Amino acid sequence: MKFISTPSHGYLKVELSTFKKYSDSKAMKNYSDLEYSYIASKSVLLEEDVDAGEFILWYESFYNKKISISNTYQKSVRKTYRLSDNYRVVNGRQPVYLKEIT
Repeated sequence: MKFISTPSHGYLKVELSTFKKYSDSKAMKNYSDLEYSYIASKSVLLEEDVDAGEFILWYESFYNKKISISNTYQKSVRKTYRLSDNYRVVNGRQPVYLKEIT
């Protein structure tokens, strides 16, 4: 996986198929309602403050191995739309999947 730093923020780039496993596992709980995470092409950009950290904890537990992350700097990232357009939090804990992401 790749960590992308921009002048304003950082994102963990995760393949869409891996993110779907994460969201289906009901492990998403202590995150920012995905308000600052995005879909970009066939990947997800998880914001660094909460979403990326929660994903990394899940990944290392689910796959029973340390995650390998390379770092890169970009002036900006192409963001298609916010993940929060597809997920909503119910009772502040569990995400509700609103529509298929392809």
